Amino acid sequence: MEPRLKERARVITTAWGRPYLEELLQYALPALLAPVNLPVLAKAFDCELVLVTESAFFREVRETVVFQEIERICKIHLVPLDDLVMTRHHYGLTLTYAYRRGFEDLGPAATNCFLIFLNSDFILADGC
Repeated sequence: MEPRLKERARVITTAWGRPYLEELLQYALPALLAPVNLPVLAKAFDCELVLVTESAFFREVRETVVFQEIERICKIHLVPLDDLVMTRHHYGLTLTYAYRRGFEDLGPAATNCFLIFLNSDFILADGC
């Protein structure tokens, strides 16, 4: 009998502009790393995290301690949003398209993957 493969789960977050990226890296992602958050999720699921942000920030993000800690727990992907219109008048639409970028690569398999959307200013308590 073959072992059952784990179900997939993908945490998707997005940040454009330095202030939102800094909040994400300093607060939201460290909170996601709390012992009963991402570590437990990654044990229960074939888990990955997707960060949709400006490509100019990719190198800086990869060099952070929080990125490296997440990488030890699950796969992490950086996806660019450089071509999206980002003004305060288009905020909701831009955010929708940015989150879509976080799972569109899955194609039809997106219906077989749990998608968890995390805003850059969400601070999760341990166990969320």
